[in-house]
Amino acid sequence: NITWPLTGLEVSGCNPDLSPYSLPAGYQQPTWTGGQCAMIGSSYTDKVFYFSGACKKVVREWELINCCDFNVYTGEGIFRFFQEIDVTVSDVPQVICPSDVTVESYDCVGSYVTVPGIEVPNTECSDAVTIMNDSPYALNGGADASGNYPIGTTTVTFTADYGCWQKTMCQVDVTVTDNTTPTPYC
Repeated sequence: NITWPLTGLEVSGCNPDLSPYSLPAGYQQPTWTGGQCAMIGSSYTDKVFYFSGACKKVVREWELINCCDFNVYTGEGIFRFFQEIDVTVSDVPQVICPSDVTVESYDCVGSYVTVPGIEVPNTECSDAVTIMNDSPYALNGGADASGNYPIGTTTVTFTADYGCWQKTMCQVDVTVTDNTTPTPYC
């Protein structure tokens, strides 16, 4: 007579302790009652599915064996149960967006612009943050939006993805002014 642990638990944090004894009552481990000959042992294995950032799903497979009834050929005497544990991030820190950037160009085309990256305050989850930018002129799409920008203003959106579909965004205007002196033709 087995009472399996409850399933569908949601735990918040970046690296929470998911050992059975750390979980709330009812979610910890199976319990059982048996006859006089019942010699029951238990074990579990975790399969961890990572999504993004700190977001993951743990499928814990519990196995109980009754050594009095176990048959190696038929599997009789082994009982299995799957428990689902979701790990999410509830405390999403705010990012510190850099100030707007203005540079001068002297060739009527544009200029290389060094764009400061956004800052992510150090928190328990800051290591799990992925930073992206949407600038078509950046040399890469990550935290560094520096690159060759044309004359005019380009709005760059930075996105900090904390996983579990939680994102924080901020924008920076990158302006390149044309300071080429006019050339008179006679």
